[in-house]
Amino acid sequence: MVPAGTALPDRNPGVDAWAALDERERRFAARLQESFAAFLEHTDAQIGRLVDFLDEIGATDNTIIIVMSDNGASQEGGARGVLDEMKFFQGIEQDLDEAIERLDDVGGPESHSNYPWGWSMAGNTPLKRYKQNTHGGGVRSPLVVQWPKGIDARGDICGAFGHAIDITPTLLDVLGVDAPTVVNGLAQQPMHGASLRHTFTDPIDGLGRTTQYFEMFGHRGLYHDGWKAVAHHEAGAALDDDVWELYHLASDYSECHDLAASEPERTRHMVERWWAEAGRHDVLPLDDRPVWQLSRPALRGSPTGRSRYVYRPPVSHLPIDVCPPHGPRGFTIVATIDVPETGNETDGALLNRGSGNGGYAMFVLGGHLVFDLNRFHHHTQVRSPRPLPAGRVRVGASVHDTGAGLGVVTISIDDLAVASAELGPLMRTLSSLGMDIGRANAPVCSDYVAPFIYPGVIRELVFEIAPTAVPTRADVEHVARVEMGVQ
Repeated sequence: MVPAGTALPDRNPGVDAWAALDERERRFAARLQESFAAFLEHTDAQIGRLVDFLDEIGATDNTIIIVMSDNGASQEGGARGVLDEMKFFQGIEQDLDEAIERLDDVGGPESHSNYPWGWSMAGNTPLKRYKQNTHGGGVRSPLVVQWPKGIDARGDICGAFGHAIDITPTLLDVLGVDAPTVVNGLAQQPMHGASLRHTFTDPIDGLGRTTQYFEMFGHRGLYHDGWKAVAHHEAGAALDDDVWELYHLASDYSECHDLAASEPERTRHMVERWWAEAGRHDVLPLDDRPVWQLSRPALRGSPTGRSRYVYRPPVSHLPIDVCPPHGPRGFTIVATIDVPETGNETDGALLNRGSGNGGYAMFVLGGHLVFDLNRFHHHTQVRSPRPLPAGRVRVGASVHDTGAGLGVVTISIDDLAVASAELGPLMRTLSSLGMDIGRANAPVCSDYVAPFIYPGVIRELVFEIAPTAVPTRADVEHVARVEMGVQ
């Protein structure tokens, strides 16, 4: 797949040689990559199960299967890698001694890990840089298409340029369906991609269009007629000071031979074309502040544009994008429930947010109301001294900011405080895995197992976020880091 004679670029900035790592760093890095390899093998096996089923029902020949990646290998694991990813997104450095102690957790439900830059670079070899960047390591990804009835080739490699925006036009072309110009009375934006269908019969032929821009967080790139201009951007630096590089991809797959100095006119035309494409496709104005791009104020009516949330189960799993965004602030959870009569099963989750790697939960265990905060495997738990009475009951948990970023939680029964505990530092985010009400698909603590469905009735659950001042820069930067990690 990589052309013969392709040059190998230098290591990406910040990546040490394997021999330069100490024993702990090597053990941790090796286990993280082993876990990634295992998950990749698992994914391959599941795709195989799907293909076997299609064979079994005789649908393989006329089924289009597309396997692709959304971007190059991730750089969000940092220089060492991370065991609990949300720690990294809050600027908490991975403790290597802890990582070695928990090495066997990697790849299991007690970890939320990401490999270090070195393995990310290896995964992108021979391409430069990573996801988020516009060099090859960020934007050049595999695409495998199988359609026995419509593609005669078997195992051939197509060298034509294609982009993710070409997938939908390709499928519409195959189906003979035109993209709608109006939906529900609203004019639709035209599709920017082009069909790849002609490459199914002529894999050497290129696209009808030969130009594609790239941009992310100020990093820019342009593909045009086999050439690529690309600029790596340092956040906060003047965009006009970025250095544009020029590569002839037809002969320089790995973008190793910068021709900008020897081809100044071509470089200038490519940069001018990038600005034209950026203007045509609503890329402008440029903003190299990911913290602001990913943390714009919530629009009126959006799920996160409020401070009070009312849920009336049954409610499906809530992804993080629609969960109450309380950050490192106080919040209150109050549930109105019908507790089963004495002698019946009473235990179950009322609310479970996060997983065993971090989060919090309010649940009933042994008939008692319990609140558990899991701060990266360090638990604070508070429990009511007496069991809940049968019948209609209001139960709650209130987290208050006591100052200096510290918190305390108080649980209540019928609006009467019954127990409290100090929580320590309030975290901006403990998990990116969302929230369940009335069940726990990913238990926050080991006191119960999934799905831990509450056997009584949850009439209503109200989640209220304490008032806050204007978000600090740290708040906004944190949200951006989490958003990039969720991608």
